[in-house]
Amino acid sequence: MNIMSIYLSYPMKMISKKVLTIDLTGQFLIVLMTLLYTMLRPALFLIALLVSMLVLGVWQFINALIQAIAYHNKKRENYLIVVVFYIAFFVIVALIKGGFYEDENWVKTLTGIYIFGGSLGLAIWYFYNTYRDLLYSEHPRSFWDYEF
Repeated sequence: MNIMSIYLSYPMKMISKKVLTIDLTGQFLIVLMTLLYTMLRPALFLIALLVSMLVLGVWQFINALIQAIAYHNKKRENYLIVVVFYIAFFVIVALIKGGFYEDENWVKTLTGIYIFGGSLGLAIWYFYNTYRDLLYSEHPRSFWDYEF
């Protein structure tokens, strides 16, 4: 019996409300800090946006990985698959882009659309699903949901 068959044999468990709350709060704080920083230093908007997109992407990826492994959540597993293919496609395009040097503006435009459009799309999709799971799903009470 291999590891994948053992993993697939376990049933999906509901994600606890506490885990989803921590995940959603972390995402919200990253976005809020970016907005506050940009209000204080508007000249650095693009740099702040790129750094916050990286931090938010890492936060979402780690949380999706934890929730996919610990809770066998299908939405999070699908998110991880999409992110891996998204990054792999970007790396492949970056390695092959040598043939596109004739029109540098076209490459910059496509790269901008890919980075901002795809990354923001994935981030918004993950945030929305986390919010929806928190509000509309039944959650089991776990150790972390009890207050001491």
